[in-house]
Amino acid sequence: MSEAEKREEMKKALRKAIALLGEISDRIEEVTSALSTALSLAGYKEEAVIPERVRELEMETPPPKPITFEKKEERVAEISTVLTRPIDSKFKNLEELVQEGTHIKSLCTELDNIRDWVMGLSPTQSSVLYQITQWSRKLKNYPQEKLSDQDGGALLYSIRDWKARLSKI
Repeated sequence: MSEAEKREEMKKALRKAIALLGEISDRIEEVTSALSTALSLAGYKEEAVIPERVRELEMETPPPKPITFEKKEERVAEISTVLTRPIDSKFKNLEELVQEGTHIKSLCTELDNIRDWVMGLSPTQSSVLYQITQWSRKLKNYPQEKLSDQDGGALLYSIRDWKARLSKI
């Protein structure tokens, strides 16, 4: 087996490993969500142990004023639409396009759509927005018609990182 063939086999194995790690991450997320739902349905509540002195201080001080939004209905609508659109489903098409690696223009369009969605979701995620914009610009000026294995792997890694950071908001 020549060096080029060995390198190609290694690249295939690494791509497969990255895809499997992504699937494992998705499964863990699903299991965690299902377990959380099951525990809440079973009535399990983990309560914090509050020292007596802290309780006394709470009774002495007036409760803080709640944060209010001028347009509560719009904020509730925003939150409900965010909850109904899981992050993984938004990135699914992009991940498939990256793994296929042949539709550079479709990748750019999908990156721009996701950037706009993230901007609507949380404009404070400037580092994610910046990275998505950087990838979009890079791919718009991409010299080849097919995504290289190195760039494909780097983009898949970035997508997983974006999903993880966005799921924390």
